[in-house]
Amino acid sequence: MITVSLFGIAVVFFAYLARFKHSSMWLKLSFILIFFLLALRYDYGNDYKAYLLDFIDINRHDIIDYFSSDLYYDPGWLLLCRLFKPFGFFAMVATLSAFLCFVYYRFTEKYVPPQFYWLSVLVFYYSPDIMLVQSTAMRQSIAIALFIFSIGYIFKKDLIRYVLCIALASAFHASILILLPVYFLGLYNKKIPTPAIIVCVLMYAAAFVMHSSILQFINLFAGTYFEKYTRFQEASSVSSGLGVAFQSVILLMILFLEKNQAREVGLVFKIAALGYIFIPLSLAIMMLVRMGFYFQPAAIVVYPYLVSSIKLKPISRLVLILLLFITAYNYYSFFQSDVWKIPFGTYKTIFESPVFY
Repeated sequence: MITVSLFGIAVVFFAYLARFKHSSMWLKLSFILIFFLLALRYDYGNDYKAYLLDFIDINRHDIIDYFSSDLYYDPGWLLLCRLFKPFGFFAMVATLSAFLCFVYYRFTEKYVPPQFYWLSVLVFYYSPDIMLVQSTAMRQSIAIALFIFSIGYIFKKDLIRYVLCIALASAFHASILILLPVYFLGLYNKKIPTPAIIVCVLMYAAAFVMHSSILQFINLFAGTYFEKYTRFQEASSVSSGLGVAFQSVILLMILFLEKNQAREVGLVFKIAALGYIFIPLSLAIMMLVRMGFYFQPAAIVVYPYLVSSIKLKPISRLVLILLLFITAYNYYSFFQSDVWKIPFGTYKTIFESPVFY
């Protein structure tokens, strides 16, 4: 924890320098550092060893075996592992790290003003459900990155390219198919009217109070269509009452400040708000925490605009302090969790591996 935390200070500092030069060079440097951190990791995270063993297993069998036995791997992951057979697992992890860093660099550079690069990088790095969890959930991290990449197609109303991105992502994690209707946010990309905000808030509150009446259906649906993902039953990083209260305040700010944003940034606000429905549901069905992961990266764009949209400096600073506190709280809670603290407690590099895979 200490190594990764201190390294993050340097990453955020370089992004902070962009506010003086108004240049993306410092943002690039931040993501280059993040790339090395992710590319060189070894046995870091809950699923790293499982993915390593899967890579070995996939490349030990003939491809025909997967059509004549009970073996199953998502087709995209199967193909990726076969493609990297000559280069090894470490090379595949490094390539995936480069892909993720490129997508999130592009996402930040496109939407966020340079003076707030530091906050976006801080959110990406220290929000555990973004960088850390995605580093171990490798298949889903590809799907999430492809969804983030496709947001521009939603805004442009480019249905074909959006569907192609989701279809490609589903080859790695079928759960992303639930995001197909998100495309319709682009068809109605107008400001959220006050009555709609009230309805959203009431629905969000009702999901906490009345979830027992809908959870049976969700359990049945998830068990039927995503049974192979039910082993991912991690605890949510907002599972405490304090965490839920913090996130509820953020949701209110997102809904009320969306009308102050440019249309494309407003679309990201709507996507972020949509993800909040998974907070009350995931408290009862932990597997749904994974569904919320698709929406978490929107905070990289949304948080800076929550601060900059408020013209009164004292209130703007108060919001910034709140966002930093929420991020720090979730980060600390992550490393205190029985699920995460041991797998993520000690950062190791590939140079510590007994075998170069």
